[in-house]
Amino acid sequence: SFFGYKVHLEVTDTELPIPLAIKVSAGNEWDGKFLKELTEESKKNLQEVDKRIDAIIGDAGYDSTENATYLIENNITPIIAENPRGRENPIQRGDIIITQDGKYTCKAGFELAYWGREPKRKRFKFRCGLHKEKAKGCLFSSICWQTQYGPVFYLKEDNKTKDIMRTIRQSKSFSRLYKKRTIIERFYSILSN
Repeated sequence: SFFGYKVHLEVTDTELPIPLAIKVSAGNEWDGKFLKELTEESKKNLQEVDKRIDAIIGDAGYDSTENATYLIENNITPIIAENPRGRENPIQRGDIIITQDGKYTCKAGFELAYWGREPKRKRFKFRCGLHKEKAKGCLFSSICWQTQYGPVFYLKEDNKTKDIMRTIRQSKSFSRLYKKRTIIERFYSILSN
């Protein structure tokens, strides 16, 4: 458990970082939730000096389809590290195969069971087609069935943004720009002294 507060900042990438927006939140709140609010405040503050935001650099805590979509729609390049926790599309990973007649199957060739739509997360849920049989007869059961519930696959409704983010992250400029994220660490160091 954690008790405390977090300070969320957007700063310039100048030699001496200048804070543009600040937000204090409870320590248990997700960082990414505040990106839009911070960026709107930063945009407003920069307009006063006739400047604009070209890119936002953030760690994986800010990785979400909503944040990326917001930045792209506002002509701001999202230089945000990918959150490794199961966000990649299972079709692109090869966990799901689409047959010629449009059915979703697992690697073993068993049809997946549609398990509904999660509107808040904008995704569709599929379970192993052998979930009732606890995967009896499946060659991959020792790999897939890590829990009693069995494997679950989520397909996001908006893959366009994920494709754009994949392209940005594979560009040469991404790693060069992402290294500038240390600016925020330098700024926190200045604050703590």
